Formats: sequence, structure tokens, C-alpha cells
Amino acid sequence: MFQGSYPKANDDVIFYGSDVPPEVLDEILSRLPVKSLLRFRSVSKHLCAVIDSHHFINQHLNQSLKMNKILIQLKDSTPGSSKCSFYSLNWDSSPHYEKLESPFDQSGPVYRIMGSFNGLICLARGYTTRHDILFWNPSTKRYKLMKSVGRYPPGSKIRLTIVRAGYDHVSGDCKVVRFSHYSRPGSNLVCCKVNVYSLKLDVWQFEQEFPCSILPLQGHDVCVSGSIHWVGMQNSGSNMKYLIVAFVLHSQSFEFVPQPESINGCVAIDLGILGGRLCVVCCHEKFSVDVWVMMKYGVKESWRKLIALKMTDIGFRTSPCVRPISYLKNGNVLLQLDRKSFIEYDLEKKTFTKSFSSGMPCLTSCVYQETLV
Repeated sequence: MFQGSYPKANDDVIFYGSDVPPEVLDEILSRLPVKSLLRFRSVSKHLCAVIDSHHFINQHLNQSLKMNKILIQLKDSTPGSSKCSFYSLNWDSSPHYEKLESPFDQSGPVYRIMGSFNGLICLARGYTTRHDILFWNPSTKRYKLMKSVGRYPPGSKIRLTIVRAGYDHVSGDCKVVRFSHYSRPGSNLVCCKVNVYSLKLDVWQFEQEFPCSILPLQGHDVCVSGSIHWVGMQNSGSNMKYLIVAFVLHSQSFEFVPQPESINGCVAIDLGILGGRLCVVCCHEKFSVDVWVMMKYGVKESWRKLIALKMTDIGFRTSPCVRPISYLKNGNVLLQLDRKSFIEYDLEKKTFTKSFSSGMPCLTSCVYQETLV
């Protein structure tokens, strides 16, 4: 159950728009921002019933998915501080951001953004065996807190627990995946298992063991085409080889995704999303960063090098951490650098046009939409 309440509908007001054909009313309302719709709920019971209906929520969602917003998270870098704030970044005019109200308790460890799915922001915090998982809609200010507690044989030694989130587009369900790395009592043999939580069913519904060699490395994991992706490593003779690993949420199985031919010539790689497509960010020594986009999911030949950044062009002496964030209305691409700043990259001129810094360290971000979900 999501926490947070809406204003009650007014019993005394007569809504004369009830004579408007339902499909016309739905079409008009579906184009309005969430803030206006929440106010309109209190006008009359009729409007409240329309806006709260499953049909209308999905219709409004389809409109909202066309309009991306950017959520940024600023964390106080003071040692021991758990202070954290969330902002909505507006880039298309003059870059500025607006603080968002977070109605949930933030005392304790800092929440980490795991992703955004249909307007819901998934956040996580915790330790080896226990995590708080939070689903939050910043537009409606409603949220759901869920506890993730790993269960292991008594006396087991827990080595590593990784929590990730994604959207299963087949079942229309947000899911949380917990990867566990542990050893049983009296044994040094390492075991790995995966558990899956369904937000729709509100239950941990799946568990199986898997090869420990495909645990996620450091870097960003992304959910594309119903699968959570991360970078793995494979020992190939005397060399280590990068792999793109995917956990398919609907079939709850592991797959390897074909990658660009040049990926193993990089000193470091990371993953991202751009326009709903899988991206690979490839760092070459200290001089340049390339961004590749998979134009057709699962097809190796569809990888396209979209961006080639030279460090001298953006004022860096070494390769920064680069994340593709979003296409902008003018066709340019918004990139995030080193968790500190954003730049707008012009794809035609192959240069950046403007930059923006939050003025605070430890910045993370994700694309989201304003929805009623």
C-alpha cells in the first residue's frame, strides 16, 4: 500500500462538465500536469472518479511518457551526514532546478537511486543482509517502503549483497532483484543466488542459484527492454574480457548481450540509457570517451558510435565518468560528468554548447515522467 493522501472530493459542487462525452473529457484531462489533476480531484466526486480510474491513469501515462523530466539527487559530502535532497532539473530553456518534497524518512543511510519506471522512482539503502526499498512518485508525493531481508542457512557468511530494480514490460510490473554472494557454514565454497520481488503482487516470488562470475561490477546498471544490464568480466587466457550481462525480468533468466567490437580496447566501460536504448560508455586511456548506442536491441550490427569526446574539448585532463542522460527537444544530448555537472552536446557540430553545475558534490540523476501511477 502506498502512503500519502489526496484532498477529498467535494460533495457539494456540481460538475457541469459531466455532460461532456467521457472520451473527450479523458483526452482533455490526460494532457494536463499531475499537479492540476490532483487539484481537480477535489472539485467533485465525478472528476475524482474519472482521474482515479485505471483507464485514465494509463491514458495519462501514455501522454506523460513523451515528456521526460530529470531528477537529480544532491547528497551532503560531510562525513557521517545522511542529508539528501531531490530536485527536478529543467534544461530546455535556461538550466535551473526546483526542489522536490520527499515525504519519507531520510534519517539513517543515504538512499541510492536505482531507476525510474513510469514515474515511480526506486530508491534503496541498507547493509549486507537488510535493505530498505522505496518506491516514490515525486509528482503525487506518494510512496511505498518495503524491507528486503536476505534468508540464508544458519551460520552462513554473507560476502556481498547487491540490490537492483527494473520494469517488466511484459507483465507491467516493477521488480526488485537481489543478488547474494555467500558461503555456507564450515565451507569456503562461494554460493550465489538471486531473488525477485514483484511490486504488483507485493511478494518475493523467485529464488535460484546462478554463476558467481556474472555478479555486477562497479558502475551503472540499466533496465532496457525488460532486462537489467550490467558489466561483467570474463577471464580469457591472460586477459580479462568485458561482458554485458542481462537478467531478463519476465523469464527470470540470464543472457549475454552482444557488444561493440571495440569494447575490449577500452580501459574502462560503463552502461547507460539514451532514448530508451542501451548505451555503452567506453574510456580510452586518458584522452577520450566514446558513447555507443544499440539502435536495435539484441542486434550486434546495430551498435552505432554516437559521441566521441576529447578531454581537451570539455576541459578535463583525464577521462571523466560520463553518463548519457537524455535527448533534448533541440536534438542535442544531455551528458553528466563526474557526478558534478551536466553538459549539452551538439550531435551535428560535435561540441558542447552549455554546461551546468549543481554547486554540490555527490550528484546522481535519472530521467522520469510526471504520472499518476
